[in-house]
Amino acid sequence: MEGRGTRGDNPVLHRGRWRGGDPGRSVGGTRRVHGGGGDRLAPAPQRERRPLLRHPRSVGRGGAVRASLNWLSEYVDLPEIPVGALAERLTLAGLEVERIEHLVAEGVVVARVASVEPHPKAGNLSVCQVETGKGHRTVVCGADNVREGGLFPLALPEACLRGGEVSVATIRSVKSAGMLLSRKELGLEARSAGVWALPADLPVGAELAPLIGFPDTLLSLKITSNRPDLLGILGIAREISALYRAPLREPAISYPEADPAATTLTAVEIEDPADCPRYVARVVQGIADRPSPLPIEARLLKAGMRPLSLVVDVTNYVLLELGHPLHAFDHAKLAEGRIVVRRGRPGERIRTLDGVERDLSPEVLVIADAQRPVAVAGVMGGAETEVGPDTHAVLLEAAAFSPARVRRSARTVGLRTEASLRFERGLSPQAADLASRRCLTLLARYAPVRIARGEVDNFPAAPRARVIPLRQRRVAEVLGVEVPPAEVRDGLTHLGLIMRDQEGGWEVSIPPFRQDLAREIDLIEEVARLHGYDRIPT
Repeated sequence: MEGRGTRGDNPVLHRGRWRGGDPGRSVGGTRRVHGGGGDRLAPAPQRERRPLLRHPRSVGRGGAVRASLNWLSEYVDLPEIPVGALAERLTLAGLEVERIEHLVAEGVVVARVASVEPHPKAGNLSVCQVETGKGHRTVVCGADNVREGGLFPLALPEACLRGGEVSVATIRSVKSAGMLLSRKELGLEARSAGVWALPADLPVGAELAPLIGFPDTLLSLKITSNRPDLLGILGIAREISALYRAPLREPAISYPEADPAATTLTAVEIEDPADCPRYVARVVQGIADRPSPLPIEARLLKAGMRPLSLVVDVTNYVLLELGHPLHAFDHAKLAEGRIVVRRGRPGERIRTLDGVERDLSPEVLVIADAQRPVAVAGVMGGAETEVGPDTHAVLLEAAAFSPARVRRSARTVGLRTEASLRFERGLSPQAADLASRRCLTLLARYAPVRIARGEVDNFPAAPRARVIPLRQRRVAEVLGVEVPPAEVRDGLTHLGLIMRDQEGGWEVSIPPFRQDLAREIDLIEEVARLHGYDRIPT
């Protein structure tokens, strides 16, 4: 907990020990967690002693992704092997696993705070009476955001967290039978401003772990610059599918549409298709300012993103899931409801979502409406069209931008973001529509929105499918080992490539998301990765 308490008074877990209580002894009986190893991808016993790990860092800088095994398991059946073995297999295949983190919260329940009183001997602490569904407990808390009637995570005595176990503690002469938790203490944030205020509709006394997808294991993966398809959960799941020959499950896409048609609500103009090969616009009405469901919030937090509101959170969720950035504009704030993709003009300025006024120029690609720029394309939206509490309809942007142009724009305005990181590496124009439809699926699942019929899809020149011949003889010559034809075909098919038999080999159609595959030697390298570099003679 990070509240107004001082270091010596705030009873929190820190590196396996309570802060607070009498000096010279472990107040609360918390003990450090030691050991580890042998953790399996199947849910491990939550009482297992695990090593303390470095705190989670945010997604993305330099191409790092934090992948939840629980999330991955929605798209591929994970092998029943130690997590270390999976990490080693991924690393050998080119997805370097830099760190493994375990998240656990056994014995943590949803609690309602019935009353909050000042601590009789410490002005920076509060004494709370909390309801757990099985009676009341007295809990000492140092956070300044705890309030009567609110729901918060409560670690009961003997609760198992990633930092250790919680026990009854006496804090300045007041017995505390538990601990209200922040996101930080659950391993979900590097810093927290107080205890975690939970949604008001959760049942009091419910175990928190299944509501937030615990226990879970996070893999921090270093992604090379030529594999932007791996900057999303689905792409990583596809790799696991190919490595272990497991079926891949695609994300569900299903949502109702209603009049009016999107074409009556917006229009899209692209001045130079070289800057923007595709722009898909859809309109969603009936938007209300509401928080996201707890499972959505938890997955964002595990990936290093802070939840904001349902619309914004769902666009970020799809970014993490599919690796393709989206942006939502307040439709009412777009002049004439129009979108124009163009270069910036001398003297133009935009205040981006981070509140900074930025100078534009012809070096910068912008999204504009009929009057002024409303976003730096592929980098960050503008504050004037930001989705907020008074938003009732949004225009959902799903686009593809020139990697070189986004890189130049980001450098010119002095801003790099999760979106620009991905666009700079090159994203498939075909992926834009899938990301848009997935976003609508989630919005329709979690809110009573009205989705305008159809879309405005400005796609001036769809790229032709790439076909590369692959010779079995050449595979053996390059690798120095005979890889069975069935293994070659099966492995590449699991990667999403379409294999057509021909004499001596195959004709291979390359999926749009694998823009790194351009020659026969690239396909042979894929065969080597899946076969295992350790099985190839040097």
